[in-house]
Amino acid sequence: MHGHDYPGLAKKLNEKIPKIVDEIWERVRAFIRGKTNADTTEVIRSPQWEKSVGKARWEIGSSGERYQAKRPKEQGLSQRKREGYQHVPRYQLMDCPVVVNALIEGFRVRRIYVDGGSSSKIMYEHCFKNLSYRTRSRLRESQNPLVGFSGEVNYPLGVIDLEVTMGKYGRTKTIIMEFEVVKSSSPYNALLGRTGMRSLGAVASTIHSMIKFLTSNGITTITTTRETLRECRQIEEA
Repeated sequence: MHGHDYPGLAKKLNEKIPKIVDEIWERVRAFIRGKTNADTTEVIRSPQWEKSVGKARWEIGSSGERYQAKRPKEQGLSQRKREGYQHVPRYQLMDCPVVVNALIEGFRVRRIYVDGGSSSKIMYEHCFKNLSYRTRSRLRESQNPLVGFSGEVNYPLGVIDLEVTMGKYGRTKTIIMEFEVVKSSSPYNALLGRTGMRSLGAVASTIHSMIKFLTSNGITTITTTRETLRECRQIEEA
């Protein structure tokens, strides 16, 4: 502060600046030595960052991953993040089929198997017979064969367009799907393949045993329940 007439101010600045520098270097050295708690480590922010709105700072998680810590005004983004698939520990990984429920032509249909390896949408005859007569009368003939894994060829009883509603808690989506009606023994009532998932805009996760898709009111989640899996096993063993 040479050349200025404020010796008191100059003295305060000269005393304060070394302390600030020492504190910064102490934090840097502690971080390098690994003594800083990873959960509380923050990036040193500049005044310009404080004035910016909608920005996020990077933080380090407990397992070493880097993520963005949201400011209070960005709670909506955090909510959308929670609606995505969460990390699942290895001991909690699921190894069971994704089986969901849906409303088909006004009837609650249970045990719908989500098969990402199939290109078909199938309804089994035992489920089809429980639909109303007016609905069943819309069945059309089909000459398209269905080929199984072992190479066997089956011809469906017909095809039919059905209104399907999926979702819960006010977050639902209704679309029209074309099902092939098949006469075959199965613990499931219907099968939803890739084309059905694409029409629904859904993404399935086998390790979470659930599907997610976007509705007009946000993202909805349909999870396979233990009761449904138990019911399928009982039908298979009967």
